[in-house]
Amino acid sequence: MTISMTPESKAELLAKIQTFSSGLHFTLCEFQSLTGHINWSFNVFLLLHPSLSNIYHKIASASHPLQFLWMNNDMKSDLQWLSHHIQSSPGINVLTSTAWNISNADTTVFCDASLKGLGFWYPELSLGFFTPVNFQIPHGTGIYFLEALCIASAIHNFKAYLSTTTAVIFTDSENTIDMFNSLHTTPPYNPILTSAVDEIIEHPYNVCVLHIDGDKNDVADALSHRQFDHGHQLVPDLLIEEFSPPQDVLLSIHKFLPPRNVLGASQK
Repeated sequence: MTISMTPESKAELLAKIQTFSSGLHFTLCEFQSLTGHINWSFNVFLLLHPSLSNIYHKIASASHPLQFLWMNNDMKSDLQWLSHHIQSSPGINVLTSTAWNISNADTTVFCDASLKGLGFWYPELSLGFFTPVNFQIPHGTGIYFLEALCIASAIHNFKAYLSTTTAVIFTDSENTIDMFNSLHTTPPYNPILTSAVDEIIEHPYNVCVLHIDGDKNDVADALSHRQFDHGHQLVPDLLIEEFSPPQDVLLSIHKFLPPRNVLGASQK
């Protein structure tokens, strides 16, 4: 009851990915052929859409079919990530890929972010989590990056506190919902998606990210703003613990960080 690619089709796709991940430059037409081939494989490998983020960004400004485009390290890393998961994935198991009702989810999590911190909580456990924003975020991303990072953090948190297979995550950030439901975003946010997908595949989880109005997300909002007294007013027995965001994300975004001022540099 598993839908997969034939060994021959998988080998052909992996060979093509290897050619690009080890190459220097290819024409726009060749890149389009690659993305078409990979997109076809997403019928089986549903979660691997983030692998094309940097390639799409690269080819977006090209127009001539024979124009050469150089491979960069981010594109190669994405393709290697894709290749790893294709090689290790057996395909889609029909019995475990059926639709499920959110009312039957094992876990419900509410997430929120502010410029002060990230917060999420499990209502059924009266258990909340907080971390301060004491790290740099990619230039020009702002609160959207933090909202997405909060969701990825909650997904990483599942394994430590719950034995779960289905989870619903609520957020009041519609952009973040679109990002997780489409599994497509621009390069600065892509490490968040790949980190979350790695976690979902490893355990595995069925995760659904849904919208909640901001005024109904009051506990998570209190946590993210470090208003713990208000959180306890809303949920008297709320236990609050501190967490660390996924370190693979924070290590992957250094290239997108704004330049730091050099101490002692002369200013004119």
